[in-house]
Amino acid sequence: MTNGVWYKIKVRSFNDNGFSDSAVLYSVSAAVPSTPTDMPVSDASITNQDMIKVNYGPISATLNGGSPILSYELQMDDGLGGNFTSLVGLLTPSLETTFVVRQGIKGG
Repeated sequence: MTNGVWYKIKVRSFNDNGFSDSAVLYSVSAAVPSTPTDMPVSDASITNQDMIKVNYGPISATLNGGSPILSYELQMDDGLGGNFTSLVGLLTPSLETTFVVRQGIKGG
C-alpha cells in the first residue's frame, strides 16, 4: 500500500444463484500528521483589545502523514485557563491559515 492513496474495498459473496456485492468501504492508508513544529503567532499590527489576528500553518507536506491535510481547526481558551473551544475548522472544514478572533475576548 502507498500512503495517501484511497482504496475501495468491498466483499463479493457467491452461491448457486449468483453473487452479491457489499457496500464499498473507502479507506486511506496514511498516518496521523506530525505535531506542528511552529506555534500560532499573533499579528501585532492588527491585534488589540477587541480582536486577535492569528497566523498558523500550513503543515509541511512532508509532515502530513502521507495524506493531504483536509482541515485545520483553530481553538482558543477563555483567557482564564479554561477549556479550549473551536473557533474554526471543527464543523466546517477549513484550510485557512489566518484568522481574526472577534468574539469571546475579555478585556484586561
